Amino acid sequence: NPMPGIIVEEASRLNGIITDFLNFARPHQPDLRPGRIQPVIEKTLQHLDSEIDARGIIIYKQFESSIGDVLIDSDMLHQALLNLLINAMQAIENNGCIDITLTEHNSQVKLTLHDSGPGIDENIIDKIWDPVFTHKEKGTGLGLGIVKQIIEAHDGLIIITNAASGGALVEILLPLY
Repeated sequence: NPMPGIIVEEASRLNGIITDFLNFARPHQPDLRPGRIQPVIEKTLQHLDSEIDARGIIIYKQFESSIGDVLIDSDMLHQALLNLLINAMQAIENNGCIDITLTEHNSQVKLTLHDSGPGIDENIIDKIWDPVFTHKEKGTGLGLGIVKQIIEAHDGLIIITNAASGGALVEILLPLY
């Protein structure tokens, strides 16, 4: 009888949806402290390591050697990056790559994530920030709304477009401390 398993899966999915709603409805004030963004990226990648390996996804990192500090709430930033990387992995499905670059110019740090997936459907690209928009079977659609809130709470800017070479391109700009 497969029912108990399905019930547990549904319960945990609903729990995830409710948590998303609460996070979205009640964004807490970030605890911003000067710090480096690289360790947060590394921690997030480590978190997803086995899933990345299982899917045969390759991560290419290009970090400029001397990136200054930014004011970050590392837990919130970790949550935002987790959402973005999971989205990228789901878009790729299997055997693709994600390019992560970190550069600094004009007193800003720029973080870009570029995946080798199919990119975002032109019909929905202007809806991706809507709080309850989703095109996934199992998503709440709140992922990107929360990501945007987190980046904006850092006085940052996030732009998501389709790269000319294909795949989705996420650009995050954060002011240097």
